[in-house]
Amino acid sequence: MNLSPIYAPVQSLLELTEQEIANMAKEFAEPEVREVLGQFLNHPGKRIRPALLFLAAGAGNPDSRASAASLVNAAAAFELVHSASLVHDDVIDAADSRRNVATVNGRFGNTVAVLAGDILYAQAFLMLSDDVPTFQIILDVTKQMCMGEIYQLRLNTMTEELYFKIIESKTARLMSACCEVGALRAGAAPETVAAFREFGRRFGFLYQLVDDWQDGDAPVKNYHFAGQIERHRILAKECLKNLPDSACRAALVDFVDQLAEIAL
Repeated sequence: MNLSPIYAPVQSLLELTEQEIANMAKEFAEPEVREVLGQFLNHPGKRIRPALLFLAAGAGNPDSRASAASLVNAAAAFELVHSASLVHDDVIDAADSRRNVATVNGRFGNTVAVLAGDILYAQAFLMLSDDVPTFQIILDVTKQMCMGEIYQLRLNTMTEELYFKIIESKTARLMSACCEVGALRAGAAPETVAAFREFGRRFGFLYQLVDDWQDGDAPVKNYHFAGQIERHRILAKECLKNLPDSACRAALVDFVDQLAEIAL
């Protein structure tokens, strides 16, 4: 998937987010802590969640005067939550590498990795603690992600219904929260904020379905990914139909289509 044209309308904000996260790793005075956090933060992923937040802000209120600092602050915080969840996931999965790079637990051990993940969560919460609505959103989504992980670990058998429950808790809620906060910080109307909350949820389902299809992780035997992927593509785009034309809205539509077409 070619993310460059999708990210183009918000590229400058994404670059500021990269700088914010890089500076964060350097600000820890203790070299031992800085080395551990740098192990993860210095290897950025696709930054899909910050991109969703910025695009939702731009599409939700094209005339917004929201400051770049406000949007970058929220995007960096949500990316830290995502990073923390990956650090802990690597411990749970006993993964020694991710994207051909040593994991925190692979290099420093499980105990240090768990503590590093906790630091990332705490840092994210501190960054948003002066904005009560956003603070509540990020706390709730973190709780739901952890509950989803526990639920998955304790399952004896998987069904399609349980599969979607886990996707919602572990993937869709975080993407939904990113879109909701982007629209909120842009000053979008309440109905637009609600539309982006649902868009992010549907995008999260779509994203995880495509990822599982690529990995061959079918929840049940002979699972029909194509039908569900197309269904969530349609539902995600339906959430955007009442928005005014803008470069950010067009990028979100393209994002949905490109993602779905990987598997269709």
